[in-house]
Order: sequence, then structure tokens, then C-alpha cells
Amino acid sequence: MIVSHDREFLDGLTNRIWDIENQTLKIHHFGVYEYLQRKLSMEPASTSAKTENKPVQKLVEEPTAKTQSNEERKELKRKKNQLQNKVKQHEERVQELEKEVKVLEDQLATMDFSDSAKTTPVLKAFEEVKSKLDYYSDLWMEAAEELESIQD
Repeated sequence: MIVSHDREFLDGLTNRIWDIENQTLKIHHFGVYEYLQRKLSMEPASTSAKTENKPVQKLVEEPTAKTQSNEERKELKRKKNQLQNKVKQHEERVQELEKEVKVLEDQLATMDFSDSAKTTPVLKAFEEVKSKLDYYSDLWMEAAEELESIQD
């Protein structure tokens, strides 16, 4: 339950309005702006006479450019989900590559470097895995930063 006078905040967050008036509760299943428009259109003439000096546009504020449409919110959510999946995939790949690097480092630590026929393939594999690790670490960081910028 949220109580606020910030219409833009409420409109982007809620889909149900609880109207408590004259000791009765009415639940409306739509956003703030639609609720305000309906409420103003149903006001009796005596109430509108009280607000005669105030233009209707002031009572029912239209969403500003900051307010996102449902389509924009859905697109943002879709993009966040895609980025979260990317971050997770890249993180998992980095972890796999770190394990491979560890295995190769252990092999290199016990190798006899006088036999180049045995050491060359291990060194080549080590450099290849390290290169992939750097690449996926960069992708992971870029995706994480992009996700963070969207969530701000």
C-alpha cells in the first residue's frame, strides 16, 4: 500500500486506486490519471462551482515526458532481463575459464620446460584460455555496467 500525492510516481507504479470518501471504500482498477479524469467527470455541479476558479487542467495533470508509457516500461524491463541474462552467462563463462586457467597453471608448475614438445601445447593452451578469459571478463563488465546504468 502506498500513500502519496506524487501522481507521476503513483501512475508509474500502481494499477489499483483505493478511494476512501464519506466512510466508504471504492476500489478502482486503473491508473491515477484515469481515476482523476473519471472522478472529475462524475463530480456534481455543486462541487464544480467550488472549483470554478481553478481550471480543470490543473486538477488533472497530464503525464510529463518523464512518465513512461507501458510500452516503454515493458521495453526497459525486456532490456534489463536481457542484460541480466548476459551478465549471468558471461559470469558463468568467466568462472569456467578461471578453472581452466587454474588447471593449466598447475600443469605448468610441475612441467619440465626442457622438453618443448610437451610444454609448447600447454603454453599455447594457457595463452588461449587467458585471452578468452580477458575477453569474457570485459564483456561481463560491460554488460554489468550497462545494467547498472539502466537501473539508476
